[in-house]
Amino acid sequence: MAKRFRLYLLTVLSLVIFQIGNSQYGFTNEVGVFAGAYNLQSDFGERQNFESSTNTGFAVGIVHYMNFSYRRNYNFTNSQGFFNEHFKIKSELSYNQTGLEHFGTWVDETRTSENAERLRSHTGKAKNFNIGAQLEFYPFEIRDFENGRRNFIPFAAFGFQYTWFNPEVYTTYNGSTDINNLDNFYLPWQVDQDPFLSTEAGSTFSLVGGLGTRYKLTPLTDLLLELRWQYYFDDFIDGLDHKLPSNQSNDWAVWFTLGYVIYWER
Repeated sequence: MAKRFRLYLLTVLSLVIFQIGNSQYGFTNEVGVFAGAYNLQSDFGERQNFESSTNTGFAVGIVHYMNFSYRRNYNFTNSQGFFNEHFKIKSELSYNQTGLEHFGTWVDETRTSENAERLRSHTGKAKNFNIGAQLEFYPFEIRDFENGRRNFIPFAAFGFQYTWFNPEVYTTYNGSTDINNLDNFYLPWQVDQDPFLSTEAGSTFSLVGGLGTRYKLTPLTDLLLELRWQYYFDDFIDGLDHKLPSNQSNDWAVWFTLGYVIYWER
């Protein structure tokens, strides 16, 4: 996994360097960083029970934008001109992490069974590296914002990411750290001997979509605020896939981040 991750990272960095070196052929580069909150909605909690919103950690990352609004062949009257003035392409490398606890009916404080105690003692940690790209749409003209005629400019984004996940699973049931203590609760819902707990690292694709806004700080710097939704094509991001009727969907997450972007050249 580490070797494959280094290969992907090297590929992305090479593409960014190539883009920076060739920006005079069609686009301006922007680079930035961001940080914020990351909430994982997973099998630690029942479907439509948003108590699990307290399973919130952090996210950090670096970004690169391809900005086409300063192309020499800019023209309002053609479709290429519309794309240049309303779209940017973003590439991203990020890391997120959050601790996990159970919420919902099965661990309600009124329940005193052994199974309820097993679940209350079951915790975990989700740790993910992400790499991906998004297309951002700006309803107002990008050049107006960058020339100072607007202080704010909203955007909508859609894209994909590839995620390397490495979950951790813990239990303190009866003073023991043996995760097999959870078997009695989950075994009745086990399907075809599929595991319901896993601490193995893996990887998967995900879809991402978001809404945000930029605020112009200086002619060459912006603040960036974004609310993002991410849907994983795997249910072991949290190390748990219990197959219970109360939650059979894959893991998904919400990000809320603040970023800082610099225009590399103009």
